[in-house]
Amino acid sequence: MLSIDTLLGDGSGKLLESVGVDLASRVLSQGGGVARAGDLSGTVIRLQAFLEHPFLGIPLLFELRRNPTGFALTVGVSGHSRATRALRHLTIGAILAAERFAREVGSDNLQITGETSADRAVINARYFQEEKPAQAVEEAPPSRRPAVTRTPGVSLSEEVERILRSSSPPRAAEEERQPPESMTVRVHGGAARDRLSK
Repeated sequence: MLSIDTLLGDGSGKLLESVGVDLASRVLSQGGGVARAGDLSGTVIRLQAFLEHPFLGIPLLFELRRNPTGFALTVGVSGHSRATRALRHLTIGAILAAERFAREVGSDNLQITGETSADRAVINARYFQEEKPAQAVEEAPPSRRPAVTRTPGVSLSEEVERILRSSSPPRAAEEERQPPESMTVRVHGGAARDRLSK
C-alpha cells in the first residue's frame, strides 16, 4: 500500500487517507449501527473491525482513549512498522469519514495529527476547546498582627517612640525609688550591729 501511495501519490500518505475515507464511508453508509450521531469517538471504535479486515491473521493494536479535547487512538501491526504506517493513514481517513456521519463537530474544527514509532502509531483527534479551569479567588489569610491605627499628622519617628514606650515597662521610676543592690547593707542580729557601729 505504501508503494502504491509513493507511485500514485506524493508519498505523504494522503492517497491512503483518501482511500480510507472512501472505504469507511461505504461501511458507514450501509447502516448497521456503526455510525453514532453526535458521537465521533464511539463511531471510530465501531470501525475497528473494518480497519482490521486487511490484516487478517496478524495481531492488530487498537486502543482509543478519550481526553478533554477529543481522543487519542493508538494503532499498530505488531512487528511490522511499514504496515503500521499504512494503517495510520487508513485510520486517519476512517476518522474523517466517521466525522461526516457522526456530525459531532464541523470538519473545520477537527484537527488530526499522527506519529509513528516502530510498530505503533498514535493519532490525536482534537475537536473540543480545552477549558481553562476557573481560578478560585484566594482570600489572603487574616493577619496575626493587630491592626495598627496611626494618628493622622503624627510623624513616623514619634509613632516609633510611642510604640517603644508602650511596649517596655517604666523601669526608671522604680530604679529611682530603690538604691542599687550593691549599696544595700543587710544587717542580721545584734553582733552584726555592734561591728557596724565600731
